[in-house]
Amino acid sequence: MIERWCDLNGPRMRFRAKDEALLAPLDVTWLRMATDATDRTDYTLTISRGEVLPAPDDAALLFDGILPDNLPCVVTKVGSDEHYRVEDRISLLLSKREARIVVAPGSENLVRRGLTTLAVGAALATAEQYLLHAAALALPGHEEAILIFGPSGHGKTTTSLSLLPAGFRLLTDDSSVIKREAGRDQVWALPRALKVHRKTAELLPWIRPELTGTFDEYGEQGLAPAALARLGSVAPPRPHPIRAIIALGKRSSGDHEFRSLPKAEMLARVASDNIGRNLAGMTPERRARLGRIAELVSATPAFELRAGSDLESLPAKIIAGLG
Repeated sequence: MIERWCDLNGPRMRFRAKDEALLAPLDVTWLRMATDATDRTDYTLTISRGEVLPAPDDAALLFDGILPDNLPCVVTKVGSDEHYRVEDRISLLLSKREARIVVAPGSENLVRRGLTTLAVGAALATAEQYLLHAAALALPGHEEAILIFGPSGHGKTTTSLSLLPAGFRLLTDDSSVIKREAGRDQVWALPRALKVHRKTAELLPWIRPELTGTFDEYGEQGLAPAALARLGSVAPPRPHPIRAIIALGKRSSGDHEFRSLPKAEMLARVASDNIGRNLAGMTPERRARLGRIAELVSATPAFELRAGSDLESLPAKIIAGLG
């Protein structure tokens, strides 16, 4: 059995598989978090190849729909265990301290996608850290960072890339982790390949020379880490104090609009995109996540951004609005 460990800024997660090919899809993503220290393991993910696990007969249906990365998924629950199944291609059994992924032969490329991130989220929760669907960037010349919230397709990647020429440092355009340390909310980012939509390339023509691949069926293509580094600074995956949280609103037809947002409205927007709903209602895990989000919103300045067409002037608008 091949084993690798990652240090998730606290929790130690172990990845196990019988052959190298099953771990290879994770190497690019998790290389920056790898550690040789194996004195303890807080969470274990085992990946194997074979027939996808069926849901237990006595399982309760939680969800039947499309995951954020466009995978059709059925989620069921027995006790505290959750079972995820993407057709006959891949399944995940998620428990409190360990997870098991079974992938059908020929579908190994799915290992690096959403189900693995769910297992990492469970590992983070062992240390009361929570994975949020948000972009995060460090401010120019500061260690403090901003969080940018918005559902998929609302412009987090476009906004993040447009800030890089002004000295903002990218943590992530999608997968932020919040934790509380020394009495203050902090954010760090899971290493993740950045995907650029065709529309983003049209709005930011200066990134086009780095897009050397082809757009997929969803109109996206990956941006290699080296290419991203040439476009701007990428911050290391360590905690940064949170200066402000920003919700993306509808695009402005004129100038950029940046305004304070009532805390109740911010909480509703962040929770709707990060808590989700299922047939079982508010589970203990979701209650804990909601409580942590509520603490973050209560303690942090909140704003709404409605970006206009002149993205070159957007960084200055945000910096001025933060004060």
